[in-house]
Amino acid sequence: MSEQDSLINAEQETKDEVGEVAERPEWLPEKFWNDGKPDYENLSKSYVEAEKAIHTKKEELSTQIKTEIEEERKKGLPESPDNYTLPEIPDTYNTDTPLMEGWKKYCHSNGLNQDAFNAGIDLFINSQPQYDLEAEKKKLGENANQRIEAVSLWVNKHFGEQEKPVLEMMCSTSNGVETVEKIMNMLQNSMSQAPESSIVAGKDRKDLEAMMKDIRYWHPTHRDDNYVTQINNAFEKLYK
Repeated sequence: MSEQDSLINAEQETKDEVGEVAERPEWLPEKFWNDGKPDYENLSKSYVEAEKAIHTKKEELSTQIKTEIEEERKKGLPESPDNYTLPEIPDTYNTDTPLMEGWKKYCHSNGLNQDAFNAGIDLFINSQPQYDLEAEKKKLGENANQRIEAVSLWVNKHFGEQEKPVLEMMCSTSNGVETVEKIMNMLQNSMSQAPESSIVAGKDRKDLEAMMKDIRYWHPTHRDDNYVTQINNAFEKLYK
């Protein structure tokens, strides 16, 4: 039953009791009582205006809440992507990567504060397999540090910024280091099997000394006897 129907019924009940509308019901405000009966026109107008006011108030309140939430979210937003501070990260992770730079830019362009930036990094790290660096080094033997350094130098020399993060992640485990070493040896063997003329022919002393700096010449675990022999023979030819 509508509010208007209720008023009509109330009016009828009042008439039935006294034969006419003698006085205003207590529940009906005076401004809606006119000439001994309810003023339905003003009641309707008042109802519509009240609905509009409530709707407007809801919109204003909603806008205010959204504004306050947005302001709260942006608290602590750095001036630029480079101003984000890195949280504590395990030493096995290289933070100087395109992935990290991309995450900084994404957070800043989307108005994410320092806490949101940290949460994203924590989520990434916790989703990755965790390795004990010292345990992995033990698997590589006594010369673990030298082996890790050698593959790291090789990766930095031969690969671009896009490939480096993947290979560096591989080198955080003993299996990864051994895999990269196999790749290095395969490439080195293919080079050492090339005709002598392509390696040392026409080289002068300065060139040969530069070639001696290659890990195939001096590194104990990556020494290539064929490579070393060709350089030594080339030196002998120079001084005959």
